Amino acid sequence: MPYDRQAKKHVLNDGRTFIVGLSDEGGAGANVGFATKVKHRPSQSELDRLDAYISKTLWGLQLDGAGVPVSLQEHSQHGVRSSMFWSVLQPVNGVARSNESGMPGYDYKQEDFHGWQWDRARGFSTGRAYNYPHQTVSYYALYHALRDNDKLSSKSGLSAQWALKQAASTIIGMWSSAGRWYSQMVETHSDPCMNSLSNLCRSSLSHLLQGLMAGTVFLRVLEDLEAEAHPAAPTVKVGGAGAGGAPAARGAPADAAAPTRRSFVTAHCTA
Repeated sequence: MPYDRQAKKHVLNDGRTFIVGLSDEGGAGANVGFATKVKHRPSQSELDRLDAYISKTLWGLQLDGAGVPVSLQEHSQHGVRSSMFWSVLQPVNGVARSNESGMPGYDYKQEDFHGWQWDRARGFSTGRAYNYPHQTVSYYALYHALRDNDKLSSKSGLSAQWALKQAASTIIGMWSSAGRWYSQMVETHSDPCMNSLSNLCRSSLSHLLQGLMAGTVFLRVLEDLEAEAHPAAPTVKVGGAGAGGAPAARGAPADAAAPTRRSFVTAHCTA
């Protein structure tokens, strides 16, 4: 959870839902920082904490206040949810914005109802590509901590190979759940395919001219997949295209997928 240095305690309530939801940039930053440290210089106690986060929150299911099993990452397509925290949306001009209630049994504070609020449907949405690199870092760090240190072990029985597969599946899951939204950079001046497009088509693809915060981890995962001769490597390399081709960007022309199907990891990320 985020930590307030001035208050010297973890932050459990905030008007910006995503800050305390363990995802999005605001909520996942602490996880990225900690996992990165574990990747480069792990101790058994720190590995235990990363292991617990993955096995009990990121991937592992826990019952919420209503007895419903939930995890930060859904299991059907490895989609990453936007927030594990949600609140009751306040009416606007007397009109209700959601028929959902808050999290059962949660001790809400006043600040939870004033600000950037998300209800459960928004919190559990998986369509934002920005949320995927952050959680991939946790799997990537676990993979290296276990692979590179024969004296360390997972209390939950997770293996380095399982962690690598989860990292790959999360990248592929981004394409299934979030498509190309924010997920590629295409340099029009150096890509002959892009230069051949009409101005209208190029304009429609303008939202692709962005990268993903912390997205370089995707390249690092691909390098490990190829070093391991992992069967997921080709799919990750072409951006989850598989046999059917890469998905088109939301709102882009149907032929927009083909020009952007360069190697996924050569075009997708910012450092």
